[in-house]
Amino acid sequence: MKTRPDAERFARYQSVVNVLLSKDSFHKPEIYDSLEHEEKCFIGRVITELVRDGYLTESGSKSKPIYSWSEKKARFSANRWVDQRVFTPTVKRSPSSDRPRERLLRLGPAELKTSELLAILIRSGLHGESAVQAGELQTIIYEINQAVAA
Repeated sequence: MKTRPDAERFARYQSVVNVLLSKDSFHKPEIYDSLEHEEKCFIGRVITELVRDGYLTESGSKSKPIYSWSEKKARFSANRWVDQRVFTPTVKRSPSSDRPRERLLRLGPAELKTSELLAILIRSGLHGESAVQAGELQTIIYEINQAVAA
């Protein structure tokens, strides 16, 4: 899949969120009709992320769920939420000379931090977290376990 420029991704998220904000409750087909130029799978992903984050609630039948805004809507900042989706900390955003795999090839394993080596093994982070951040967390957890065991 080709990576879209950040501005385009931001605009896509923003257009879906704006339509969702204009409704108190809705079914997905209503949103699909409102955003006929947008991919249905992308709209579904945005809705799923909003449900996961607790901004939308899902009720009704599994075959035709009704989505409604939760009480968290009053604190919902659309721009901030979209920013968190588009401008995530990823290794791809760092200069290629600072990326763990490239540093390994250039310097060898002895020159890398444990977290960088773990990042190479992990290969990808979690939502909103790069592989390097995940590697750093695993290193901290390991060091804490070693300290507790000692």
